[in-house]
Amino acid sequence: MVEADLRANVPGSRGLHGLAWSLVFSQGFQAVLTHRAAHYLVERGGWCKVLARALSSSNAMLFGVYIDPDVAIGAGFAMPHPVGVVIGTGAIVGEGVTLYQNVTIGQAGKGTFVYPRVGDRVTIYAGAVVVGDIEIGDDVVVGANAVVLRSFSNGQHVVGAPARALSSG
Repeated sequence: MVEADLRANVPGSRGLHGLAWSLVFSQGFQAVLTHRAAHYLVERGGWCKVLARALSSSNAMLFGVYIDPDVAIGAGFAMPHPVGVVIGTGAIVGEGVTLYQNVTIGQAGKGTFVYPRVGDRVTIYAGAVVVGDIEIGDDVVVGANAVVLRSFSNGQHVVGAPARALSSG
């Protein structure tokens, strides 16, 4: 998973030099690694959950990224500009997903504990909000500042507030 995350966050980097560069300079890769470690710990249970929460908090302080440690994220997760990314507790994120700055994936409101399911190879651009009991299919592109309140099927491009699919015309 980490190798896929490395490739996703720093395209073209190879070998030890690429890994060293990414560890030092790629905040997206660093934030993804921190989340992977927190998720690993939360799955172990017991006192490891406390360490997981501490790692998650450090991710928020260092990179401006809050991803709940319970969130399972598929391999190849990229955040080219990670500041302001928020992913809530019950969200499910597929493989090869790319999120840009200020993206929120969460519940639709207080008292509702249902979260989005994001498919594989989805790209969500800056400022987009994806909330509620919805499903974003594979290969979907969510435009900047879109507010996604309903499900979209595979391969669609969605824009606007509230989001709608662009016609394939």
